[in-house]
Amino acid sequence: MKPSMKPVLAGVVVAVLAVIAATVWVGARVREDTVVPSPYAEGQKLNGRSDAEVAAAAPAGHGPDHGGHGHGDAAPGPVLTLSPRPLRTMRDLDVEVRWPGPAAEVSVSFAMDGMAMGDDTVRLARASDGVYRGKAVLVRCPSGRRDWVAPVRVQGPGLVERQVPFQVEE
Repeated sequence: MKPSMKPVLAGVVVAVLAVIAATVWVGARVREDTVVPSPYAEGQKLNGRSDAEVAAAAPAGHGPDHGGHGHGDAAPGPVLTLSPRPLRTMRDLDVEVRWPGPAAEVSVSFAMDGMAMGDDTVRLARASDGVYRGKAVLVRCPSGRRDWVAPVRVQGPGLVERQVPFQVEE
């Protein structure tokens, strides 16, 4: 290589590294805003339903105050509430589970189908009869996915461990 090309090559390398550093810096500071606070309700409105019809037809746990809807059997199950809304990744999240029966331990974790997210199980503290609360964090997925599932696990006296998955809506 000619001696006069070395400074040009060094300049190009520095410029490329500066662009990469700037991209990483900007990407780390971008806020993730939710398009709508309740995607389920908005989808129902697009199907021609009124607000009253959406509220009446919403499965248990759907809507702006709930994290999703449990897919268990017909027996009474837990109700999961996540706040503040809209949900944001990498920030403290208030978790509340209402369980209609006795429980020795109530916990929740967040996962995505087919993706290892690590063990982030949070044991919730009993706040009052049938109400358990704690703090958790939704981890930002590097792939950009936002389809979390929150399995709520309940164990209690004379109760076989029960797990109810909730689809987390932002």
